Amino acid sequence: VWSKEVSVKEGAADAFRMIFLSPLASDPSNKHMLSVTASRLGDLVRGANVGELASLEHIFEELARTKQLPDALLGTLWDMFSQHLSVEAATLLTISAHTSPKVGVPRLRGLLAGETLGGIKGHPVLARCLCSVWQRLGSRRDMSREEAESLAHLTATVAMHEGGGEDDRWLPAAEQAVNTLVSIHPCPQAPLGNIVRSLLVQTFCRDDAGGG
Repeated sequence: VWSKEVSVKEGAADAFRMIFLSPLASDPSNKHMLSVTASRLGDLVRGANVGELASLEHIFEELARTKQLPDALLGTLWDMFSQHLSVEAATLLTISAHTSPKVGVPRLRGLLAGETLGGIKGHPVLARCLCSVWQRLGSRRDMSREEAESLAHLTATVAMHEGGGEDDRWLPAAEQAVNTLVSIHPCPQAPLGNIVRSLLVQTFCRDDAGGG
């Protein structure tokens, strides 16, 4: 559990570093050890609650502040997310990607232009994580036209996903997508209006089909 007390805060960060990052101390670029460490971190967050993830985020921030969080480890998590659609890696990136924008921003842009984006859009947890990472790394000022269109399309896809009524994980995914759109899209009113209109049409069509 995270604490604002300096001694407790430093002790928690040191314990995390010793347990998880010490194998990387001699060679931070060792691909095998990076993969092993990323997998161990994945085991750590699997099944973690909100409070535990919040505490872990503080630890990542403290380690990044003291330059003890290897950029190569974040790169490995991006590989696991973009290439293998790892839910654990996606979860870890939601709490760590913002600590190193120089790693996260180009990797995010590469993911958005890659072939695995479709698979991410079709999974509620991956979609929510992607939107969360984008919100923390993105900037309304620096967003290109292509990125703005991609964000609008992602938000519409998540908010109107056909599995939303059967899988309650789509609700927080849709909420995060809309929050991201409002936070960083250069002109969120237009895509939001399109989504609302589409949802209204979808609702009335269902009512008509059901004889309502």
